[in-house]
Amino acid sequence: MDSVCLDQNYSTTQLLSTERPLIDANSNDNFRTQLFLCEGEGRKGEGGLRTKGYFKHGYKKQNGNKWLVCDVNGQSGSPIELTLERDRDELPLITVITVVFNGEKFLEETIKSVISQTYPNVEYIIIDGGSTDGTLEIIRKYEHAIDYWISEKDKGIYDAMNKGINLAAGSWINLMNGGDVLNGVDIFEHITTNDPQIEIYFSDTIFINQNKKVLSKSSVESKSFIHQSMIYRRDLHKQYGLYLNFPKVTISDYLFFSNVLKRENSKKIDHPISIYRIDGISSNPSHYYQKLAVNLMCGHSTVFKVVVQLLYKIALQVFYYPPYKFLKNIFVNHE
Repeated sequence: MDSVCLDQNYSTTQLLSTERPLIDANSNDNFRTQLFLCEGEGRKGEGGLRTKGYFKHGYKKQNGNKWLVCDVNGQSGSPIELTLERDRDELPLITVITVVFNGEKFLEETIKSVISQTYPNVEYIIIDGGSTDGTLEIIRKYEHAIDYWISEKDKGIYDAMNKGINLAAGSWINLMNGGDVLNGVDIFEHITTNDPQIEIYFSDTIFINQNKKVLSKSSVESKSFIHQSMIYRRDLHKQYGLYLNFPKVTISDYLFFSNVLKRENSKKIDHPISIYRIDGISSNPSHYYQKLAVNLMCGHSTVFKVVVQLLYKIALQVFYYPPYKFLKNIFVNHE
């Protein structure tokens, strides 16, 4: 097997191969990796490096000098010649998945933050929900640096995420929604597979709302985390399944990680992984109420604490936000 570099300037175009990755066809798995998706309802397009015959693999060194190709489960196989400017013993394939719908305003920022990473073995998948704005034009503009993308109708954000996970050939996954960005160009340099106990890397998150940035703290104990600031092993979906996809349920990712994330299987990175734009379903009050319900049912919180948090949120909705919006409109209109 030979390694192909199409462009040194992008994290997604340096370590390519014309040989398809080995897919584990074990029917007992909760999901099965696919390289391409069968055409779904209302498909508007499909493209990327895979459709041109280029694929990705993970790599490990054997005895400190010879590189071996790894399958989607991280198991090493045939030898390969790699010439790298850095001294590393491993290059696990990291898959970044972006789900988007009518996201022309901020999608380009998301794409640039992924393909500009210094880590040379990144796989990038974009799942578009059949956008009607300029989203497809932006995707096509960068498809030379995108491994695979599709545009078609889906059954909600978690259905789109699950499509991306099924397409992931990487042993590590990061979900970076359209509009959110990686916070810096060296994020994936922190990932190592030397410690088999570590299954999740996570960090604090920078929230941005109308150009105002706030740091949101994350911890295992408080069950406070954002999936954009998590990089986790693909195999976790073999153990726990894909994200639940039900009408009006907006916390399937939170439900998944609240059960999976533990002190002994995770490591917190000091540098915030992502910058998260506060809008969409996560800003909806029902999203917050669903989180409280999960914390209570899973034993992550007490009844008293949940009641206090619920009353606080209701008080904000009734007594704070309406006057704030009213006064803001007065001053804005006055100016």
